[in-house]
Amino acid sequence: MAKLVKQSVDKYNEIRPHYSCDMLTLNQMHNQDKVEIKIYKKLDSNRSVGIQ
Repeated sequence: MAKLVKQSVDKYNEIRPHYSCDMLTLNQMHNQDKVEIKIYKKLDSNRSVGIQ
């Protein structure tokens, strides 16, 4: 089971391109300096989200 999980994580990081990383793999994104790494901020947990 641990081997399967490792293979899945490796595929996710090394093989699968990600749309949010301009179609680079995660490893490619972190090893380059031309495309800015996007940072997603968490919503303030004190804010309520609702329809107004």
